[in-house]
Amino acid sequence: SLRLTKEEQKEILIFSLSLLCEGRTEDNTFYFVNYAKTPGILKQLPETRVEVTVAEDVILKNTGKVPAVGVTVECPAYDTVFTASENYLLLAPGEERRVKVNRNDHLRIRGLNLKNGVER
Repeated sequence: SLRLTKEEQKEILIFSLSLLCEGRTEDNTFYFVNYAKTPGILKQLPETRVEVTVAEDVILKNTGKVPAVGVTVECPAYDTVFTASENYLLLAPGEERRVKVNRNDHLRIRGLNLKNGVER
């Protein structure tokens, strides 16, 4: 159970939750709150950058000072058969995440507040 003050309810835009088991992150998720009260607010998020390393897996690292929101790994050339172990991520500043993919070519990395997308 979590209770927010009225002030917190007005100010918080993104709520992030991590499930830990014996010190290891088992799952992450995030929720948008209050975005309906201010149309277009999600397009005004401060920009950040994500560094991408492509090998067998895709390694994403937020190199900016603010969270990277709604980060996706896509493969438009093979969209009907492409799979990723997780997608639509929130990466905290400095956070690195490994995403398992079934293809590592023709990739596109996007996010709601990425300074520029990445194509590999």
